[in-house]
Amino acid sequence: MSIYKHTLYTIIKLLSMVGTVLCLAGIAGIWIVNEPLTNGLSKALIGVENVLNITGRGIGRVESELTEVRDKIEKINQDIIQAGNEFTDNALALTLIATITEFKLGTRIETAIEAVNLIQDTVASVNHVVETANALPFLSLPMLPMDKLQAIDKRLPEALTAIQDMEVISADMKAGVADKTVASLTTQTAKIDRIAEDIQISVAEFRSSVDAVKKTTATFKTNVAVWIDLASLIFSLVFLWLILAQLCLFIHSRD
Repeated sequence: MSIYKHTLYTIIKLLSMVGTVLCLAGIAGIWIVNEPLTNGLSKALIGVENVLNITGRGIGRVESELTEVRDKIEKINQDIIQAGNEFTDNALALTLIATITEFKLGTRIETAIEAVNLIQDTVASVNHVVETANALPFLSLPMLPMDKLQAIDKRLPEALTAIQDMEVISADMKAGVADKTVASLTTQTAKIDRIAEDIQISVAEFRSSVDAVKKTTATFKTNVAVWIDLASLIFSLVFLWLILAQLCLFIHSRD
C-alpha cells in the first residue's frame, strides 16, 4: 500500500513542479509581451487616428462641394423667379445659361464623388485595423458605417444626372427647341436642391460616426498602457494563485 502512496506522491510532486514552472513561465511571458503589445497597439491606434483625420478632411470636402452646389442653385432659382415673365427674353436666358456653366455644378459633384471613393478606401482600412484590435479581450472600438458611405456614393450620381438634365434644358432653351418658362427650370433646380439636401443629411450622419470613432480611439490610446498593465497584473495574480494551489497540493499530498 505504501508503494502506491509513494508512487502517487511522486506523480503529484512532479505535476505540482511542472504546474509551478508553467505558471512562472506564464508570468514571465505576460510581462515580456507587455511592452511590445502596448507599443504595437498604440501605433495601430495612432494609425487609425491619422486615417480618421484623412477621412474627416475628405468628408469636409464633400460637404463644401454640396454646400456650394446648393448655394448656386438657390441663386439660379432666385434669378429665374425674379425674371418672371421676362424670362422669355433671349438675353436673360443666355445670361442664366452662362451662369449655370460658370458655376460648373456638375464638376463639383464629380469632385464630391471622387472624394467619397477615396473615403471608402480609407474606411475599409480603418475597419480592418479596428476589427483586428477588437480581437483583444479588453478592446471594443466601434467601426465606421460603410453602409452610410455607400448610400452617399449611390445618391451623388443622381445629383449629377439632375444637374446634367438642367444643363440640357438650358441648352434647348438657348437653341429655341424648348419653352422658356419659369417652371421648366425651377422644377429642376428644386429637384437638385432636394437631392443635395438629402446627401448633406447623410454626410452629416457619417461625420458624426467618424467623430464618435475618433473620440473613442483617442480614449483608448490614452488609456491603453494602463489597461494592458492592469490586464497583465490580473493574469499574473491568477498565475500566482495557481502556484499557491500547486504548493498546497504538494505539501498536503503526503497526508
